[in-house]
Amino acid sequence: MSTEFYAALAEHYDALFRVDETALRFLTNHGAVGGARVLDAACGSGAYTRALVDRGVDAFGTDLSDAMIERARSCGLAADRCEVADMLDARDHRAAPFDLVFCIGNSIAHLSSYDHVSRFFASAADALRAAGTLVVQFVDVSDLPVDGEQRLPALQGPGVEFERTYRRVGTDAIRFDARLIVEPTGPDRPASGAPRTADLSQRLLLLSADRIERMLCACGFASVLVYGGFDAGQPRPDSWVRVVVASRAS
Repeated sequence: MSTEFYAALAEHYDALFRVDETALRFLTNHGAVGGARVLDAACGSGAYTRALVDRGVDAFGTDLSDAMIERARSCGLAADRCEVADMLDARDHRAAPFDLVFCIGNSIAHLSSYDHVSRFFASAADALRAAGTLVVQFVDVSDLPVDGEQRLPALQGPGVEFERTYRRVGTDAIRFDARLIVEPTGPDRPASGAPRTADLSQRLLLLSADRIERMLCACGFASVLVYGGFDAGQPRPDSWVRVVVASRAS
């Protein structure tokens, strides 16, 4: 996983990736309730961790990016609630065991190999209490043909835009090309008024719901449900978004 990719986004992350109330309700329905202990793996700027703490959840966040954890703390998340850590080490978190572990935003696709995905699932299983729950959101682009390209909807926030394109590379990878466009403000604004741009690229794993389900079952999860989003609807052919809920064997 490239921490440089997200270091470039850290300052603007909350503006681009805003907390989704539907996602929060989904997490609440799957264990993120007052008093429950929850781990937000690959928490980014900690927005969901903060939202859950504000709702009385005993929530913690980890991320591999120093810049993201610095951002989380600068936005008000207590230092003992977030730390730089590898999601593969969920079982070693000082607050384990958890009632719920969640990893959203397609973060697992940023892992370097399918073996690392399996290692995360196994570590999450060990980090959960008996009958605890793992929630994973990812993008299933398995129907994108080799060398096929798909432009995703641009994300926008105040003074910032994030353009995104997926291109399939071979049988098991996606090249994620992005452009961050920031409108300059303040005394450093150039006379031309031209926006600042940064071109970013990241290799992602090609994930499918079938592969994820097999991996979870192999890592000790007894029940795996696949949804088409945080609205808990069925997967739709016109959407790549998938949300998986896996229950640890009791």
